[in-house]
Amino acid sequence: MKYITIPWGRRCQKSGYTIESALHSGNDIVIALNADYFAIKDHLSRNMQCLHVIRNPLSVIVSAYYSHLRTHPIDGWDCLVEQRRVLSEVDQDIGMALTLAFLESSHFQPDTNGPLCDLSSWAYDDSRIATLRMEDITSNTADFFAMLSRTEVLKNALMPDSGTFSFAAITGRQKGVIDLSSHYRCGSSDEWRDALPRGVISYMLRYYKDLLLKFYPDSFSRLSS
Repeated sequence: MKYITIPWGRRCQKSGYTIESALHSGNDIVIALNADYFAIKDHLSRNMQCLHVIRNPLSVIVSAYYSHLRTHPIDGWDCLVEQRRVLSEVDQDIGMALTLAFLESSHFQPDTNGPLCDLSSWAYDDSRIATLRMEDITSNTADFFAMLSRTEVLKNALMPDSGTFSFAAITGRQKGVIDLSSHYRCGSSDEWRDALPRGVISYMLRYYKDLLLKFYPDSFSRLSS
């Protein structure tokens, strides 16, 4: 099988591929990271099977703060070079707020919006695209592989051992055991409750209300308490 990855929003800097050209490139699978709905929506056909993987935006902020501060590669990412410098000069609470602003920006990377910018502007009612929560995928990888094996393009594919994709198998640690030097730092989907400053939580509660209610109602109810 053939596949192509567009690692940055609307266009791959190295290959020059855009989302449009990738979707019409003859590849069996197209993987779009930091996907921009408005760059994709006019290039989908009914015979495509589209999956949109999201993550709790509250967790995105915490994860991005630590990776942008320490572990994410900065080669070719000038914006992150500057962001890392800024984060190193402020305390954690301010750094979390600055990370939120960075993730919402439209200049996250050339031709790439910030992940929260795209999460908040996605059309979740588009019936051509099924939305999956990353938390469900990582908590039960076997079910995810079983779901993939029912898709037309992967129905004859041999799926790998799901156990090799657990947090413990990848890192040698249990979820919640923190290693600040690792890009797989924590593995807990609840860490945001203790890590985020109240102001950032209040902001997310107000401006990401619909998204949280639709996909993360439990975390939203705890935000209110």
